[in-house]
Amino acid sequence: MNNFVTRVITATIFGALCLAGIYFNGAIHLLFLLFSILALKEFYGLIFVDKKPNSIALAYITGIGFFILNTLVLYASLPLKYLSLAIVPLLLLFINELYQLEEFPFSTLAKKILGIVYVIAPFSLFCALGYLTNNGYHYEFPLGFILF
Repeated sequence: MNNFVTRVITATIFGALCLAGIYFNGAIHLLFLLFSILALKEFYGLIFVDKKPNSIALAYITGIGFFILNTLVLYASLPLKYLSLAIVPLLLLFINELYQLEEFPFSTLAKKILGIVYVIAPFSLFCALGYLTNNGYHYEFPLGFILF
């Protein structure tokens, strides 16, 4: 198989999984959590080409924690004040990076935070589209966003 056919098959499977996850309420969160972890791994693989930082696991934990907290606030009706708990791993990321013995700690820190903002936040906010009304989850909003 050539590269084009492989990409078409992958895009078809991805699209089918996205549509199925959007239609079924609980599946959208698990599916897009998986997509965001894979996308964050790909992003950090592209950004940190020369060498992987020592504390990359903390960046993954911070991103996954933000996604899970956002999901719990939306899906499980957790009070909004608990979303501020995402600040704790972010502060740990700052502290950990500043105590590493690297030449440019702020550059590495900025790349890690960019991965969380650029990858995790859009997937997390996409899942929030289904909860725009107070009547629970409606698949029409995320489906309309994907189709249009």
